[in-house]
Amino acid sequence: MSPATASLSGSGVQSFTAAVSNDSSNAGVTWSIGSGAGALSASTLTGVTYTAPSTIGATTTVTLTATSKTDTTKTASAAITLNPPAPPPTITSVAASCIPASVQTGQTSQCTAAVTGTGAYSSTVTWSVSGVLRGNSTVGTISAAGLYTAPSAVPSKNPVTVAATSTEDTTKSGSATITITAAPAPTITTVAASCNPTSVQTAKTSQCAATVTGTGSYSSTVTWSVGGVAGGNSTVGTIDRKSVV
Repeated sequence: MSPATASLSGSGVQSFTAAVSNDSSNAGVTWSIGSGAGALSASTLTGVTYTAPSTIGATTTVTLTATSKTDTTKTASAAITLNPPAPPPTITSVAASCIPASVQTGQTSQCTAAVTGTGAYSSTVTWSVSGVLRGNSTVGTISAAGLYTAPSAVPSKNPVTVAATSTEDTTKSGSATITITAAPAPTITTVAASCNPTSVQTAKTSQCAATVTGTGSYSSTVTWSVGGVAGGNSTVGTIDRKSVV
């Protein structure tokens, strides 16, 4: 019998063949299988097609038998395993976490979701911020990849709650909180100016540069003056926006 074993799900189909030795009359075989265990079709002297039941409640093994017509004491068999459908996927839990858990306005935090379940479940989630799908400009926004961007101002409800909801089972979700703090006001610590060369003849030029240091989102822009005169004049010399005297 070939094949000697087979594994099928509901309505699965498998062809079998039997080889009979010393069958001088070429009588072939008869095919049989247990009642209610599927159906046989396209039966020939040496072949048959087996179709599994459309509904399989539990894993079952059935036996397909080929019996020689010339000598009914000679048989061969194949074991067919019938498999029930896989159980539907279920979501057990969803856990969310965000790092860092505290950010300044306008800064970001990376959030991740851990989804557990059974069966061939999906780990895909949708993100929301304080009950708003994908967030908004007031509470901050979050991308499909879980990157949270804080709003430009500290929200009235702080910290905000970031939630991940399973797309497989929307009743399962997990959440994490992010505290939003105001970014410090920018401050200028020092401004240093230098000019090269430091000695020039009348009507000649010198290139000046300014180095600005500070904290926060400060601007390095400066205004230039010569001898206390913004931009200079014809008496003390002039300086343009490119800091050329």
